[in-house]
Amino acid sequence: MLTNIKNLLLKPNKVLQSIYIIVFRVLLDYMYCNIVSPLYSYIGMTAEQSTFYYIVSWIMVICYILMMFTIIDVEKNGAVVLSIILICSAVPTTTIVAFLGHNLEFAVLNVLYWFFMVAFYKHKGCFCLYYSNYL
Repeated sequence: MLTNIKNLLLKPNKVLQSIYIIVFRVLLDYMYCNIVSPLYSYIGMTAEQSTFYYIVSWIMVICYILMMFTIIDVEKNGAVVLSIILICSAVPTTTIVAFLGHNLEFAVLNVLYWFFMVAFYKHKGCFCLYYSNYL
């Protein structure tokens, strides 16, 4: 039984990982609206409510979850590191997109950045082996 709990916490399945990320995002939204925005509104960190940007930010979260699933399936040493960086950097950025009212270009470029980061990580070995024959 202890082994089952350990595997559930340390190696959760994809549904559980998605729930963790969504709970993390909800907690970030709550903390931004109730703690950060009231304390730091004088420097421009206000909670601007925009339904469009809030929906865009959740679409970004879904994209990041899908990217994380592709990283987890890769059997390389850096997969854990890249997935931690993705969660610690990209998911908080979605809260900023939702409440600071950045333009849509910022959101799209952020998703593209992480897409290319994941794609280059996944295909790094194939690219290097192919072009090393010509050097």
